[in-house]
Amino acid sequence: METDRWIAFRSHFGIESFYCRSGIDGAHEKGGVEWQIVYFRRNHFTPVPEVASLAELNEMVEQWDRSTATARSRSAPTVTRCR
Repeated sequence: METDRWIAFRSHFGIESFYCRSGIDGAHEKGGVEWQIVYFRRNHFTPVPEVASLAELNEMVEQWDRSTATARSRSAPTVTRCR
């Protein structure tokens, strides 16, 4: 359930809500999302980029996101199974 403040915040910034499935069905989702954040941070924010404005940083992030999405769409998905 979303609170009124969260709805107002995401509406203002144009954020679309997406929630992982609860319980066993969604147990793998949280780690996948966290790994994507770690990957992005290590590949684009180390070292910390030097920018003159927040607008410049946002443009850099948009470019990185587009290039990362393009690379992901070209690669075949891999599945790792633990035994």
